[in-house]
Amino acid sequence: MDICGNATLSNITGNGFDDPIQDTPVSALCAMNETSFAKFTELFNRIALSNGEEVASLMPSVTLFCFINCGYTCPAYIYSVANDSTLVKERISAFMPPAHFSYSFIVPFLFLLAIILLIGIVGNFLAIVVIVKNRVLQASSHYLLSLAVSDILLLVLTGPTEIAADAHYWPWNYTRLLCRLRYFLIEACAFTTVLHIATFTIERYFVICHPMKAKSLVSASRTKKIISIIWIASFLFAFPIFFAYDLLSGCEGIPESTVCEIRDDDWEKRLHRYYVFSSILLFFIPMILIIVLYSLIARVMFGYNVKVPMRRSASVVKRKSKGSKK
Repeated sequence: MDICGNATLSNITGNGFDDPIQDTPVSALCAMNETSFAKFTELFNRIALSNGEEVASLMPSVTLFCFINCGYTCPAYIYSVANDSTLVKERISAFMPPAHFSYSFIVPFLFLLAIILLIGIVGNFLAIVVIVKNRVLQASSHYLLSLAVSDILLLVLTGPTEIAADAHYWPWNYTRLLCRLRYFLIEACAFTTVLHIATFTIERYFVICHPMKAKSLVSASRTKKIISIIWIASFLFAFPIFFAYDLLSGCEGIPESTVCEIRDDDWEKRLHRYYVFSSILLFFIPMILIIVLYSLIARVMFGYNVKVPMRRSASVVKRKSKGSKK
């Protein structure tokens, strides 16, 4: 709700002294240039001190009030110093989110993230080398190979962007494409990982619990087709996120106020519904499926009176037939 037109300086400062300067409309303050606002602040401070009031910096409070209550528009005095990047950043910091986390948090976090990236990339790369060097690639090996590639992509493509964003959130200097790819790649690779684990579990279930059916259902060629479908489906399903994020400016025309955020309120609502749907379809359902199938696998592995059909060899059949004749 726009209350800028009715607001006065007293709504911002909350000072108790009675003076006509307190009745200055906020809209007039928002329209001042840097020089006019500096003169006004000097006058206000002099009057406040003469009335025994503590004087605080007026500009941050006015800037924040103008931005929030005057239709999310930036005061004119910010535009009047647009050629001074340092001064602009100081002014817009009144309503912009923190440019980065506190260094006491971000340094340990980035160090831990770097270790995770290193271990993850090296570990998955070694897994790929071992699988590729194995001459006989079984169906399960294809799943593990593709899963390792997915994990490396997740680490390489999203790890550095997270480090860059946490260290320097605004202004966003990493291009619009990287802004849109940031969350899109995270979701796409996460979907890929979940679907790989789910399909791999289904394959293990048939191999262990129904080995006769597995002979016809599980094959290297079919596994490759399933993996291709997983990759295509994951990226297609995550594609809406690519359009949900964009570069936004807190102050139109001020590059220093550029951030990478959800485009608008409508997209935020759509994204909320999307995350609820994707959580059910690509997390809870696969999780329940994996728990059920591994429980059935465990019953067979630990021999809880479960009969598993096995193919009998010709020698066993002959011995049984001879024994029946006797």
